[in-house]
Amino acid sequence: DDAPPLKRFAGWWGHEKGSRFRMENKFVPSVGAAGFQLSNPPVLQVVSLLASLELYEQTTMQDLRAKSKLLTGYLEALLNSLIPTGVCTIITPTDPDQRGCQLSLLFPGVAADVQKALEARGVVTDYRAPDVLRFAPVPLYSSFTDVWRLVKIVADAAKSSP
Repeated sequence: DDAPPLKRFAGWWGHEKGSRFRMENKFVPSVGAAGFQLSNPPVLQVVSLLASLELYEQTTMQDLRAKSKLLTGYLEALLNSLIPTGVCTIITPTDPDQRGCQLSLLFPGVAADVQKALEARGVVTDYRAPDVLRFAPVPLYSSFTDVWRLVKIVADAAKSSP
């Protein structure tokens, strides 16, 4: 096979899914034609978002941002009061105007174990190696009850991690 390798643009959607979120600044292409995708998701995945876009017509960005600040503040308060000192540290700015709805938590040396314990309990996590888990109570569909349940599960998962 003397054919030269095909040239390609390196795009988010063409990056191998298992390592995409490592943010290593090195493109690892998916196998086959999928490795040539650039920045647009497949049409069938986008069509499923239509229903969520219709929800935005029932609210305003101001209302969503107000709820976001309340939910994230509630998450922060619960974490600070229910998770024992030293288990994790919130590394996201404390000023609500300097953050969105996501909080990054530093779990020194145990983040991967906590992530596995959370996933075993049905919690979808955003793990950033080596020590950070990110949680985002999205105001469009997350409730204060959801946040309470999350923190109780995080506390339980942190206790069960080595």
